[in-house]
Amino acid sequence: MIFYVLFAVSFLIGVLMRGIFEFTVWPIFVLGFFVFLKNRMAGILVLAFLVGVFRVSYYMDEADRFWPVQDFVTLSGVVSAEVDKREDSQKIVLKTEYGQVLVSVSIYKDVHFGDTVRVAGVLEVPSNDIEGFNYFAYLAMRNVWRTMRANSFEVVSKAGFSVRGNLYAVKEKVESRLNELYFEPEASFAAGLLVGSRKGMPEELSEAFRVVGLMHIVAISGSNISLVIYMVSFLLVFLPFKRRMIVSSIFVFIFVCFVGASAAVVRAGFMGIIGLFGLYIGKRSQAIFALLWGAVFMVMLNPLVLLYDTGFQLSFSATLGLLCFVPILDKMIPKFEQKSEKFSFIREALLMTLSAQIAVFPISTFAFGTFSFIAPIANVFVAPFISFAMLFPALSVVFGKSIAIVGTFYLKIIECFALFFAKVPFASSDLVIGRAGFALMEIGLIFFVLLFYKSKLVRAFFRVSEVNSSKVLSLLSGKREIQ
Repeated sequence: MIFYVLFAVSFLIGVLMRGIFEFTVWPIFVLGFFVFLKNRMAGILVLAFLVGVFRVSYYMDEADRFWPVQDFVTLSGVVSAEVDKREDSQKIVLKTEYGQVLVSVSIYKDVHFGDTVRVAGVLEVPSNDIEGFNYFAYLAMRNVWRTMRANSFEVVSKAGFSVRGNLYAVKEKVESRLNELYFEPEASFAAGLLVGSRKGMPEELSEAFRVVGLMHIVAISGSNISLVIYMVSFLLVFLPFKRRMIVSSIFVFIFVCFVGASAAVVRAGFMGIIGLFGLYIGKRSQAIFALLWGAVFMVMLNPLVLLYDTGFQLSFSATLGLLCFVPILDKMIPKFEQKSEKFSFIREALLMTLSAQIAVFPISTFAFGTFSFIAPIANVFVAPFISFAMLFPALSVVFGKSIAIVGTFYLKIIECFALFFAKVPFASSDLVIGRAGFALMEIGLIFFVLLFYKSKLVRAFFRVSEVNSSKVLSLLSGKREIQ
């Protein structure tokens, strides 16, 4: 199994290196050929690296297929993604002869997923540097290669029946229903928890969530999926453990469909189910193996998610952190006395929160340029209430105002915690680490894990004996063949 893990890692490194640097691959190809002649397994690892490099190159070559650019054109196409409604405009993705184009249209236009529309405007290439943000890569990750601000807009035909279209329609109705049942900011907060929408959330509350490290709860990610799992497990505590895991997986699937089944949500759901798989079989090694190859599969479909999809990076890191760091912290954090076992959920929340926070720290710091000192404490205080803050607003959509009163109570509690912790002196600090700092942080975490597990790492995670692992390492170094 170690070889398959190294193969997957080699592929991911190839994707990462090609995404960061421009280089000629032919010298590496020639080197890999000679390595293969001397040692086949080592040569295959070089091949995996090259596959990652070529996958990024092939994906990015799509940008050169669609011309003209910066010309006034008239396009006809189908709206191929959920309509993104802003305060002053709508963003729609059109599938056209020039590939997928992101078009800005008036907020007053009635347009929905699946509609066929005709637009006219200047077709442009997105900028790769907007105050340090690579907007071109961000859109390329979504297979969008051009942008346009529409000078004219016409709906040619309305959408027919489609599963995705109906899912988006249900999502819009849920948001509308929440706006009827709740005042602001609870309406926007509930929409963020349930469907990942942050439209209308007051700047003060949004900034408080960012400062105290709670922004992940109002964006559909691995954190929300974990909350769904926790909530279902809590409600079905009377069932055997493995049955709860199966039911939780079903609810994850329903939740992913409910919020629109976008690529980011599907990836988050996939990560959550892998975590459930690890709990179900009780073997951390197989869960990590499944997580790694799940990431390889998603990166093979879209290599830019590894480089530019922060949600994917955080979901992967958080899931891996739960698998790696919970056993470590479980030995470090004192257990409650026997008479206090009914409060053990506090310790479990602390274990899971700290494990995820440790794992995502390098990525969140690199991506957002801030470090929240108060985040672990804030997450522990908020964790017991989030499930209820999701449950009761969801029930209120069906049962109305009486349930919404209870939902408001739990939403208010979380808001109060966020605003309170945001006012703590030095709650967060700007911290720009750069790529070198990010790499050093990740190496430090890997070293810490290796130091903890020591020689038991291979046996505990990959279920092979020390003898077999040494044979694999010897084979990779070209010393001898496995018997």
